[in-house]
Amino acid sequence: GVAGPTGFAGGVSDGRNGATVLDYSERNVKAHKAWFFFDDVELALGAGIDAAAATGEVITTINQTFQKGSATWGATTGALGVVSSGTVTRSDLSWILHDGVGYVFPTPQSVTIRAAVQSGSWSGLNTSQSSTLVTGSVFSLQVSHGTATTGGSYSYVVLPGANGSAVTAYAAAPTVRVLANTRTLQALSLIHI
Repeated sequence: GVAGPTGFAGGVSDGRNGATVLDYSERNVKAHKAWFFFDDVELALGAGIDAAAATGEVITTINQTFQKGSATWGATTGALGVVSSGTVTRSDLSWILHDGVGYVFPTPQSVTIRAAVQSGSWSGLNTSQSSTLVTGSVFSLQVSHGTATTGGSYSYVVLPGANGSAVTAYAAAPTVRVLANTRTLQALSLIHI
């Protein structure tokens, strides 16, 4: 319900496929963000991430949700892993699967998978909500851009309703390809197999 300070935000759709964009500018962080939706695939791009005056680490949160089982991951090197608790940070991740949602990384980036017990209240996000403390095991997936970053970027694909074989197959043969992810252009192409 609060308007952002930039005027560039919006989306288009033909009822089946679509795209949304946002020029983000909050808390000394600026970024160009885009999301593209095709059938059962979402491609998210971020570029021009600038935070020279930020006081802490700048991250892009891909997902944060209550944990349901372990998260599995595969690296471009062929390494495989499981995260049921703790934190794993890698720059060579190819894919991650948690609770039937797959995440594929078309370019190398520093990605953190975390499974940990957290506590907080909904009023911490919205003062009109309950201040009752809620505790639970939380799965989070983030891309780190470091501190005092200039020109940061990210890209990832989301595959809802996926299983392990679907995620590994998509990572090996993606249906979308990033053509550009810069301050001035974020574009993709569909790959027809």
